[in-house]
Amino acid sequence: MINWLKTEWHNLASKYCNNTLAKELWTEIETYYAHKTRHYHNLSHIYNMLLQAEAYKAKIQDLEAVQFAIWYHDIVYKSSKKDNEEKSALFAEKRLNALNFDEKRIQIIKKLILSTKKHR
Repeated sequence: MINWLKTEWHNLASKYCNNTLAKELWTEIETYYAHKTRHYHNLSHIYNMLLQAEAYKAKIQDLEAVQFAIWYHDIVYKSSKKDNEEKSALFAEKRLNALNFDEKRIQIIKKLILSTKKHR
C-alpha cells in the first residue's frame, strides 16, 4: 500500500513541481499520516479515499483537485481539537502555493477539505 501511495503522490505532485519537492512533500505527508496517534485518519484512510475517487473519476470535474483534497484533508489531526479541517485547509494552501498550483483550484480544494468537517 505504501509504495502505491508514494507512486500516486509522485505522479500527481510531479506535474506541478520537481522531483525533489515532490519527495519532500511525500515525506511530510507520510510522517503526518503515519504518526503513532493516528488510528483512523492515517495512510489506510487516504488509500481507501483515493480508490473511491478513482472509481468515480468519470463523474468528477477536477480529479486532481479532489486528489489533493484527499491527501491534505486530515493532514492536521488532533482528536481533542475542533479546528482540524481549518488547519488542514490552510496547510494544503501553503503546500499547493509552493507547487504554483492555480489559486482558484486551491480555493476549491480548501472548500472540499472544509466540507469534510461534517463528514458529508
